[in-house]
Amino acid sequence: MKKAKLKRSNSSAVKAPMPKEIAPKAKKVESIQQESIESDEEYVVYKVDSPKVISISNDSKTPTGNPTSDYTPRKFNQNPSSAPFKKIAQCDQIISNQNDKDTLKGDFPIIKPQPQIILYDENEDYESLPNLEPPNHELLQKEVLISKYELNLKEKENVINKYQANLKDQENVIKKLNTEIDKKNEENKQQKQAFESILKLALSLSLYLDSKALIKSENSREILWEAQALSKSFKNDKRLQKISENTEKSVMCIYCAKNISEMFLSCSHSYCKKCIYDILHLGTNGLFFLTTYEKQKYGVFCRECNKTIEEDDIKSILNADDWQNWENLRNQRQIDQENEFERLKLCQKCKIKKDVSLFYHRDPCKHMCKECILESISEGKTTCICLKKFTFVQVAKQELGICDGCNQELSYVYDYLTTLCDGHKHCKKCLKEVYETDMSCKVCQKQLNGASFEKLMKVVRRQCENCQQYFEKEHFVKKACCDSNICIVCQGQKENSKLCMVCNSLLEGPVCKQIMDVVKLRENMRDAAKILEN
Repeated sequence: MKKAKLKRSNSSAVKAPMPKEIAPKAKKVESIQQESIESDEEYVVYKVDSPKVISISNDSKTPTGNPTSDYTPRKFNQNPSSAPFKKIAQCDQIISNQNDKDTLKGDFPIIKPQPQIILYDENEDYESLPNLEPPNHELLQKEVLISKYELNLKEKENVINKYQANLKDQENVIKKLNTEIDKKNEENKQQKQAFESILKLALSLSLYLDSKALIKSENSREILWEAQALSKSFKNDKRLQKISENTEKSVMCIYCAKNISEMFLSCSHSYCKKCIYDILHLGTNGLFFLTTYEKQKYGVFCRECNKTIEEDDIKSILNADDWQNWENLRNQRQIDQENEFERLKLCQKCKIKKDVSLFYHRDPCKHMCKECILESISEGKTTCICLKKFTFVQVAKQELGICDGCNQELSYVYDYLTTLCDGHKHCKKCLKEVYETDMSCKVCQKQLNGASFEKLMKVVRRQCENCQQYFEKEHFVKKACCDSNICIVCQGQKENSKLCMVCNSLLEGPVCKQIMDVVKLRENMRDAAKILEN
């Protein structure tokens, strides 16, 4: 085999295509550091896998040796001082040294070039091969930044993956907590329903509390405090407020509303010791037990229902020794007063013994005193309790008297002139002032009790038997058919308002006119309310 030679040529470089047998076997040769060599010739380098000898001349287009005759070598038209030619010069020396070692025959031995030297073929795409031009520093910096960015991006992706894993754990925890919350909400809902039912039951039971049993129990104060604490804690709950009010009514003194009740009367109302003692002392003028004549002036009444406080109640309030002493004193006074009041006549209506001069001499039966007759006429009644008609009604309506409270001459019938305590007369206006202040006579300043208190309440505060409301005397129907107390409003609501609501008797003309006026007034008020709503 002949040695292959690289010959120099001064002619212009001509591109020579590689032979088909060699072209597929072109490879990269390792690049060698660039060194400056001075040369004016051009070189053609081939890489072959088989040890064949190829001789190349500068003038011929085909090499000598085994390659095909149509092969044209590819020449590099480069400056001899450039790096590739310097490398080729070095390759000459390497090839010659290698040929000495190998047993190749020929003019020039071809060795395997370094892998980074690139052999070009015009039929192949070498765009992806590294460039032999000097490196671009800006591009290198960009590549460094890109590599750093990619590294940072990978780190962030790792952090994101960790956060996502942690987020999944948190979601699982949240799901567990939500299930627990749902369970708690269901339990709270059941507890709330149970509380509502218990509250309804407690509210209904509070209306029927046994005051005596509650007060006598040792835990009465604790029960009251708990009810008050509940009402303060739940101010918006009206049911708890109502339970607290009912408990307080059952436990607290109805007079002062400050102390817990300790004494019960036969009317079922309760008072503390201080209040009930003061009521008894004022009502009886310090006597506690009254004689028959003293009851005409004095008397003790329940401040809630105006019922008379019985002697048995007084005995339960006082100690055994005290009430026995007071009772003995009462019996002695009874004997003395019976001898003194022989001239007095008993009025069958007010049950009070009065002087004979206080009865009408025109009244044939004299069952009623003058004051009771005038009171009956003011209420529209014209008959005695024995059902005999009064024959002096017109005369009685014209009878006048002087009010001891305001010193004015007024009518007994129309101004409700009433005698209180020791014969002191009070008109309707003065009676209202007495009721609104301290319940004492405006003349002698004595506390009103007994019959005087009843007279006051008949004029100022009377209860309607139908609606259970309290009105003044002038707001009630004046009728002679029965003694029932019916207000004008209730009578006007009856289908036939001209008939008494209780006994269905025909009412008198003036009374019917008064009722019709009230009915018309109520209708006008309803129409005005509807107009305001619209």
